[in-house]
Amino acid sequence: MESTNNLVTSSVNDVSAKKTFKSMTVREKCAYAKTVITVEPLLVFYFLPSLICFPALYNLELEKSCRLL
Repeated sequence: MESTNNLVTSSVNDVSAKKTFKSMTVREKCAYAKTVITVEPLLVFYFLPSLICFPALYNLELEKSCRLL
């Protein structure tokens, strides 16, 4: 078993070795975003436009039906 001092030293080195977001390349940023984003934000990005468009489409149907009468 490793000593606690060795474990702490190795974990500190791992943390300090990570790149900051600003120093990443575009490809690394895209890969990072792909690993971080979960299902919920994708659902929000899918349903938000449909919720915004619903009143406009409903109004359009209403105007077309009233115009024919």
